[in-house]
Amino acid sequence: MALLGLAASPAEAVPAPYAQSCYFDRGSLTLNARCRMVLAGAVRVWEEERDWQAGPAPLRAAAMPGDRPWSGRPPRIRLTGHAQEQRGRETDEQTAWRRAEAVSRALVALGVPAELIELDGRGAREARQPEDGPHPLNRRVDLLVGWEASEG
Repeated sequence: MALLGLAASPAEAVPAPYAQSCYFDRGSLTLNARCRMVLAGAVRVWEEERDWQAGPAPLRAAAMPGDRPWSGRPPRIRLTGHAQEQRGRETDEQTAWRRAEAVSRALVALGVPAELIELDGRGAREARQPEDGPHPLNRRVDLLVGWEASEG
């Protein structure tokens, strides 16, 4: 299932309403204060989108004509965990996955249903900075609040 905003072709792409990252200390799975602020923002946007999807059609059309897909379903949250290259591909991917799980647990605690959260762990495969040393930008979970792509 693809989320719009990450569609395969530009014609399918619709900007996601919220895209941010949570950053982690080296070797850590602990969510820091900044990450908790990012999660609070993600939940706020998710709730607004959920309520918009559930609202009356005339209000939706007046609020965002043509800009926003309407599926009648709540938006999903995609979490993609990353790690800095450190202990080998398998360990880095496990760290990335566990970071995404930690963020997912926090989102569920804030009221997002677990079945609307998608997880992925990329390890060090999508580094934001070259691996010449420790880079905090590579130790992250990317969050994307978006809509399900239509099937068909």
